[in-house]
Amino acid sequence: MEEYQKQLQSHYNTFSKVKIIPWKPASAIHIDEIYTHLSCVRNDKKASGVKQEELKDYTDIFKGDKHHPNPKRLLVYGRPGIGKTTFSKKTAFDWAKQRKEILKKFDVVLLIKLRDVCDLQDIRDVLRASKLLAGGEVVSVDDVYEYILHNQEKVLLILDGYDEYFCTGESPVLEIWKGARLTDVHVIITTRQEKTDELRLPSDVQFEINGFKSDEQVRAFVSKVLGDEEKVEEFVSYLDQRDLKDLAEIPLLLLMLCTVWNENHFKELPKSRAHICQNFVLTLIHHAITKDTKAEEEEDINVLELYNVELCALGKLAFDALLQNALSFPFSKLPDSIYISLSDKFIKFGLFHVLNAATFLRRKKHVYFIHKSVQEYLAAYFLKEELLKEESTSCLSEVDSFEKIVKMIEVLRFACELSADAACAVLSHLGIV
Repeated sequence: MEEYQKQLQSHYNTFSKVKIIPWKPASAIHIDEIYTHLSCVRNDKKASGVKQEELKDYTDIFKGDKHHPNPKRLLVYGRPGIGKTTFSKKTAFDWAKQRKEILKKFDVVLLIKLRDVCDLQDIRDVLRASKLLAGGEVVSVDDVYEYILHNQEKVLLILDGYDEYFCTGESPVLEIWKGARLTDVHVIITTRQEKTDELRLPSDVQFEINGFKSDEQVRAFVSKVLGDEEKVEEFVSYLDQRDLKDLAEIPLLLLMLCTVWNENHFKELPKSRAHICQNFVLTLIHHAITKDTKAEEEEDINVLELYNVELCALGKLAFDALLQNALSFPFSKLPDSIYISLSDKFIKFGLFHVLNAATFLRRKKHVYFIHKSVQEYLAAYFLKEELLKEESTSCLSEVDSFEKIVKMIEVLRFACELSADAACAVLSHLGIV
């Protein structure tokens, strides 16, 4: 077990990095250098309603109440891009460094990205697919599982991204969460808000991450990304003047705003989540295609018009994948037009990446977007373009139930923000459903 602890600590130290500039691998910095305290509240249900209590430190989630003095099932939820995955990485990294006293009681902390273990029905396969074992397998999956079984109180499972998890058969993740397996293991599960109803009942305690609620948090994060104090002052003042504070609460959107600001310093920042994502994607592509051109030519390039066909083709793949509960699509489905016109630039400059195997059982190359929100934006871009065509379109026909509306809600919201006419078409369709 000591050998395995060393492996885990090394793994968390190596992979706890954040790429600040998507097209620059060298911009990846350690989580310690970018992490900014997130506002998080405990939600306690009372007869009179829900009482919220602000946490002083994220590790306060392990502190129980009179009903659960030693909570075992901890539900952490929040909006898209609010910092749930960062919170998960931070917890694992702090355990590896033995920083927080309350984390020292765990011999093993296993951070599992649920998107990587969909449809795996054996816990050992889940452990294998989580990539938390060294390649040489000095410690075997069976060894680790046996240790977990016989030392449950000393084990913390962090299950990150339940909203990205889909299992058509028997789900070991839900069995663990509901206490049917590994009853005494401590489990943190993170998810978007719309999936909390499925997880609330078995949870002992519930917490909501609210992002950057104070000006100090926003300023601290921006300072770490932009660096230059003059830029920071100008950027923060701009957020205040243009009423962008609500969007700046969300770390992902704030990082996108910083990226857009840095690249297009004199252009106006967007005012909706969809337009932030749009400007971010266009900034990535613009940077890619102008890298080798003269500076004076850059302003003449209309990226949205120039690459509309490619973005729509990519958006359709993103849309179809989301309908199928997938956060990737086979590399073989990538349209030729994208490669002919952009070569490998979409990949090289950070819009998406290609992995040889998404899970233990999948061997084909799959394309993944850099964030689920980026995939949802591209799907919405395709949807908006289809809805604005003069001829009737059936692109919404598969969103034909309340469950599918909930599943595609972020795509529909983005599409509504991108176009008023698209919003009318979406709302009309929702009324029919």
